[in-house]
Amino acid sequence: MSRYIIRRLIQAVLIIFVITIVTFVVGRAAADPMAAYTNNPRISAEDKARIRHNLGLDQPLPVQYLSWLGGVVKGDFGNSFTTKQKVTDMIAERLPATLILMICALITTVIVSLLAGIYAATHQYSAGDNLITAATFVGFSMPVFFIGLSLIFIFGVGFKAWGLPYLPTGTAVWDQNNPIEWIKHLILPVATLTLIQAAGYTRYLRSSLLDVQHQDYIRTAKSKGLSDRVVLWKHALKNASLPFVTILGLDIALLFGGALVTETIFSWPGIGRLFWEQSNAGDFPVMMAILLIVSTMVVLGQIVVDVAYTFLDPRIKLA
Repeated sequence: MSRYIIRRLIQAVLIIFVITIVTFVVGRAAADPMAAYTNNPRISAEDKARIRHNLGLDQPLPVQYLSWLGGVVKGDFGNSFTTKQKVTDMIAERLPATLILMICALITTVIVSLLAGIYAATHQYSAGDNLITAATFVGFSMPVFFIGLSLIFIFGVGFKAWGLPYLPTGTAVWDQNNPIEWIKHLILPVATLTLIQAAGYTRYLRSSLLDVQHQDYIRTAKSKGLSDRVVLWKHALKNASLPFVTILGLDIALLFGGALVTETIFSWPGIGRLFWEQSNAGDFPVMMAILLIVSTMVVLGQIVVDVAYTFLDPRIKLA
């Protein structure tokens, strides 16, 4: 397995290198750092040329890329075009909020998906199964912003208007004297992400469990006198979890980059919101840093998923 992991890591480096080229070229074409100065009559053409030179934008694109890549290799993503702060400091400031949101959403999603998927598969065509199926279709088809705004309207605006205890919907600010208030800000963003993600996970898990329930090894386990609970958790669930783990591995990486829409709707001070704010300002160094981090997490996440397969299904060998 160690040889496989080393080979995949080498492949990952090459893939990430290609990703940096593509994102750099597309990013430079999509974001114009000089847009804020273009229509400003108080800035002369000489001033604009000086700003372009100071930002390194007057260099050929390949030179700009090699200069940026050289800094990245050293762990330096440069300085923000808008705030003049180091990009690493800006990301480090927002990273804890994203990690907390990601971990909470991931835990609740896995718990809800497992419980709902197992119940639906073991009670096929029952009223509960039909209800879960309908709920997953609704959650899977609804856009994130609609669910987020609906939760705000019901549990924030609506509950407050009705005189009921309501949940905050604005920016979360950590207060050591009142951490409970900060935790309250987590509820609606986590609920939004859970409703969206658990819908897909539940469907995958239900379908996989129904497929493996009729396999020979499941019938053999039952014929040995094992209880339904042991057969489910020890035999069926491990093999049915392969598609579940695949999707989970991708979503962990994407959540690490911040749930952009969710963080924007709830003004959550995470990396996703940072990317949205700085992309609107054409802040190219911040955009590239976040894209590179997310891309790296996606590539490494797939390696972790492949290794996890061998623990879930001993028949899978990595060579």
